[in-house]
Amino acid sequence: MENYNRKQINNDALKKTIRLTFSYEGSEVKLDSVQHIRMIPPPPQPYKIEKGQSGFWFEIQDENQRVLYQRSLHNPIKFDVEVHGNSINEPSTRHKLKSPKGIFEILSPDLDNGYSIVLFSSPLGEQEFNKPASELARFNLKPNNQEDVK
Repeated sequence: MENYNRKQINNDALKKTIRLTFSYEGSEVKLDSVQHIRMIPPPPQPYKIEKGQSGFWFEIQDENQRVLYQRSLHNPIKFDVEVHGNSINEPSTRHKLKSPKGIFEILSPDLDNGYSIVLFSSPLGEQEFNKPASELARFNLKPNNQEDVK
């Protein structure tokens, strides 16, 4: 993975960020919008995420599928909800959602050679989330659904 090193980038480049808005229904994920915004992007993952790891992360890749940036996240796809008991003595419990559905956003550096965003996830479900992650979705970062925000 090419190291995204903040010290090698000028101040203007540090303020280039993309906001990606996704929607999901079950395990089907769609990229709804890409906005170019002026703000300092989140830092990269401090260590390389290797194949076979569990969890949820995304990568920004170039046209040759080389990883330019990656960052792990809490899984934004909610497959269960926490329900609190009616009294202080009742424990909270988790309930599986019959049809998970929602929206989430990801912030990433707006890299000139960034061609695609790839989402990785362990199998969705409480019992399987510790299993190795695989590619969940891949989206082109150069489509027509982008807008500039100042």
